[in-house]
Amino acid sequence: MAKYAEPPRCHGARLDALMKTPAHRRLRLALLALAVTLPLNAAEPDAATAARRDLLDLLERKGVLTAEEAAGLATPAPPPAVFPLGKNVSKLSIGGRIQVQFASLSGEVDSADDPATQTHFLLRRVYLSTRAELGPDWRVNVTYNFANSLFDVAAVQWLRPDYSVDIGYRPVNFGREQRISSGALKAIERSTATRYFVESNNGNRLGAGNYHVGVFAEGKTERAYWSAAVTNPEQPATLAAAAATGSGANNRLAAWIEGGLLRSTDRSSLRLGTGAGWLPEQGGRTPGTGEDLFVGNVHLDYAAGAFALLAEVFGSHHPGGAVDGSDTRALGAFVQPSWRFDKRFEGVFRIGYLDTDGRGMRMADGIPGAPVLPATDRLWDGYLGATWYIQGNDLKFQAGLIYARGEDAPDGSEAETETVGLRSQFQVNF
Repeated sequence: MAKYAEPPRCHGARLDALMKTPAHRRLRLALLALAVTLPLNAAEPDAATAARRDLLDLLERKGVLTAEEAAGLATPAPPPAVFPLGKNVSKLSIGGRIQVQFASLSGEVDSADDPATQTHFLLRRVYLSTRAELGPDWRVNVTYNFANSLFDVAAVQWLRPDYSVDIGYRPVNFGREQRISSGALKAIERSTATRYFVESNNGNRLGAGNYHVGVFAEGKTERAYWSAAVTNPEQPATLAAAAATGSGANNRLAAWIEGGLLRSTDRSSLRLGTGAGWLPEQGGRTPGTGEDLFVGNVHLDYAAGAFALLAEVFGSHHPGGAVDGSDTRALGAFVQPSWRFDKRFEGVFRIGYLDTDGRGMRMADGIPGAPVLPATDRLWDGYLGATWYIQGNDLKFQAGLIYARGEDAPDGSEAETETVGLRSQFQVNF
């Protein structure tokens, strides 16, 4: 006969007496534990299930369980579908993000035929994220972007109450807009100023920020925050580059530092900070063959009630960065106010400016999906749009109008380009 094939034998009067003793709570918990685990200890599942139901019926008759509680315990819960491989993992989380965009952007140039309008649906981001906790002090985050065939984060974190240290691949803390999650951006895409300074170097953008491999430390108090990092100088654009051992062109380490003030009340919040980065051998027209690159940033992030304001200023000293080989001192800035009409709808406006100081930047370098137009020395960009928060940032729809104008060629000759259009995005976080 199987173990626990019959329910425990206990006369009703004796059970009533036991339940009235000071130890009745411990007895109740013990009986519930027996009822829940009974089938798991049985050699014959059918007999054990019957014994489990008899015990639950007895507990219900004696008032230990309600009818609803007994019904909920009648069928044992299935085992977890996912098990961590590491025996020391205390918690394992899996999530993701999908962003589907529709963009229709036209381009105009004053010295040549206009390019075709870019009208297309696209997968902007497809993230799959795995996070694991190894006790109270260690975390692991591996997030992969299938739309870009590259990791978004692959880092191990040592966490303390007031600070943390990350080792691996992640963005550096340079540029407030860049460090806001892509799932929480109010204007769908980041400003041209942000993208010029932090996105990967393609001959026009600086690549001074965003993703690097290295060691990152950050912390905060009630009134202030800080961060510092030591990383490889280059920004890897492929998996092979992220795993590479380096060469004579990039074997000097880059340094980053940031800090600022924090203020928070029941009605408002303020973050005011500044940051800087030094990237050896990233100057010149081709990274790894020029001098060092220096970048700096000042930002303001403020919210009060339904109103919010994000503003930033970027600057750089870029030896040999201009098209004629001279040094450049680029300047970029943007201002982005927004207003929350209610819990579901928010409007946003942004205006930005970029002066590359003779290096040049194309519209498509700063505005994803824009037609390919000749590079210009200065760029203005504007965005006017709204967000419908169906279920907060986990499920939302955004749409907005875009206008951008480029002025003068990098060599100083007269030129003008324009981009006008619509961008929309549907996002799901899970």
